[in-house]
Amino acid sequence: RKFRNVVFEDRLITYYQEENQDIDTVLDIFIRTNSGGEPLSFSNLLMSITTANWERDARKEFKALVDVVYENNFIISSDLILKCCLVLFKDNIKFQVANFDADSVREFDRNWDRIRKCIEVTFMMLKKWGFNDASLRAKNAIIPIVYYIYHHHLENEILKDHIHQDEKKAMRKWLCISLLKGVFGGQSDNVLIGIRKVLRNNQDSKQFPFEQIKEEFASNDAKSLSFSDEVIEDILKTQKEAPNSYTILSLIYSHLHYDTVTYHKDHLHPASFFYKLKENDFNGDVKKYEFYKNPENWNSILNLQLLSGATNESKNDCDLLTWVNDNNIDLKSQLIPEQVSLEFDKFEEFINKRKELLIKVLKDIVG
Repeated sequence: RKFRNVVFEDRLITYYQEENQDIDTVLDIFIRTNSGGEPLSFSNLLMSITTANWERDARKEFKALVDVVYENNFIISSDLILKCCLVLFKDNIKFQVANFDADSVREFDRNWDRIRKCIEVTFMMLKKWGFNDASLRAKNAIIPIVYYIYHHHLENEILKDHIHQDEKKAMRKWLCISLLKGVFGGQSDNVLIGIRKVLRNNQDSKQFPFEQIKEEFASNDAKSLSFSDEVIEDILKTQKEAPNSYTILSLIYSHLHYDTVTYHKDHLHPASFFYKLKENDFNGDVKKYEFYKNPENWNSILNLQLLSGATNESKNDCDLLTWVNDNNIDLKSQLIPEQVSLEFDKFEEFINKRKELLIKVLKDIVG
């Protein structure tokens, strides 16, 4: 009678009868009704189902992988690991209970050692390329790389220097462009399915199929890997401190050897020169003063380059002209415009010429 009063009279519990017995619906209701308590995601509950069907301790294995990835400066969740498993083995890659039946989960279990290794080496490779958790703004972008490494059995070779260079260059291009275009913003499952189709169709090729992936999404403006003139203009305004500035620079400097060298972002004309400028330094030329002081000119991609750590430290605040002459800098390799003055008082002309150069470089890379 006390229980009846609590349910029907005291109105302490809100309840209703759910006729639908579909397990996905039940879990969704549980998540929503539990929102006021300890947060649980759908993948948390799928993880429980996975654990129940694994021979080993799935939670312990997942945590160990998360910890290894964290040591390489990235933060991932069980969601990403489960999604990798689905893309590798299931036609339907949605987070649904039906995709985590006993047979599927046992297949994940049987192949877990290779799955874990492929995810590990992917993040280790990203670290070598200079990425970190802040610049990897869409974790799903690594799944096609994991898929390629897994199905080409490269997990024990991909980190070695001087081999698979073309494949790694294409992977890095894919990663940079997909992050810059935000192709995983919304409906990421559809993007992954489309990319996996391309990867499957090019299974026998010993090259990561960037161009084929680009072609697959060419007709989809939201997911296209090409850049319009307006997008390129915006990209070149990106400030040095922005999370995607390194991504942009590593795309522009695609020819550098990221496997063997750690690169730093560096101002071509030193930032300190601009900090101390005063209006009376320009003899009343207000427009020129404003151009010099505008961060879109001196602190953007237009005035940035990538240098090896040691070279960057030695350059310090040296003016651009002296640094180039004293170190016999290859202007073409460093994407510094030729036949233009590198003196500080010609900064406006320099920036305009470099903008032309970088627009051409980006268009050559992405079309």
